[in-house]
Amino acid sequence: MAESMWYADLESRLFTVFKTLCNDTLEQIGGYTANYGMVGQENTNVTLPYFYFHELPSPEQGGDLMGDEIHAVFENVEVRVTVNTSKHDCKKLSAVATSALKQMRFNISTIADLGQSGNLFNSVIRARRMFGSEDTIFAVQSNSLLYPQNSLEPDSELYPETT
Repeated sequence: MAESMWYADLESRLFTVFKTLCNDTLEQIGGYTANYGMVGQENTNVTLPYFYFHELPSPEQGGDLMGDEIHAVFENVEVRVTVNTSKHDCKKLSAVATSALKQMRFNISTIADLGQSGNLFNSVIRARRMFGSEDTIFAVQSNSLLYPQNSLEPDSELYPETT
């Protein structure tokens, strides 16, 4: 039964990878220290800029004749970026979020739907991707390279050494 519940923890695992990828990019471009949140986390002292990661309803895919296990889900996520500086900063941080989602192999369905409320600028990015029960969720290594969770080295057949 526990094996058929693989999808229950998908959001938090994706959030961890998303947060790490964004932090790596923000470190490279400099000037930004972001805060992150998702459903179920206490966000009483939110400081900006802020990335909010949210799993949207995701339908089951690839059912079998028995119908007693979930073999795949079509994962839908939404990222909201909020800043209090400028529209330009909001667009820049939205590009960081979009880049992280693309590195995670998501297809972007809504790119930076920008809005403003008072002095707050926000954008919404929506993305989707199919995840199967046997898929590996990417593990982020300290050198910012992504390898499958079950391997710490790239597959030599896929990445042959060049001389």
